[in-house]
Amino acid sequence: MFFIANAEAGADLAAKVEKVAEGAEGATTTEGAADSSFTVGSFFAKIKEALIKMSEDFAEFIPKLLLAGVLLFLGFVFAKVLAKLVSVAFARLGVDDLLEKSGVTGVITRAGIKAAPGEFIGKLLFWL
Repeated sequence: MFFIANAEAGADLAAKVEKVAEGAEGATTTEGAADSSFTVGSFFAKIKEALIKMSEDFAEFIPKLLLAGVLLFLGFVFAKVLAKLVSVAFARLGVDDLLEKSGVTGVITRAGIKAAPGEFIGKLLFWL
């Protein structure tokens, strides 16, 4: 008896699925209006619309991501060049020697900074 009831329920379920599938073939969606009837076709249409929108948004994001990468790289190169320029300028202008004679280099060394003052300022500018 249990098996017969399950078979009848299965047949009813199959008939309902067929009916929904037939409704999905002829289903139309109306934009702006609330659709109280649910159909498989309208469900998949909404999924398709969402996937298309997502892919369009992603396609709009890619150039922005590439631009951000290029700007990050250019900023890194600019900071490296600036740090090197400051380090070389301190060495050529004799600022490192002047700071060493005045005792500032000794104070910096005691603070745990092993680089010359020009290199230290250059690295500081790089990270700022």
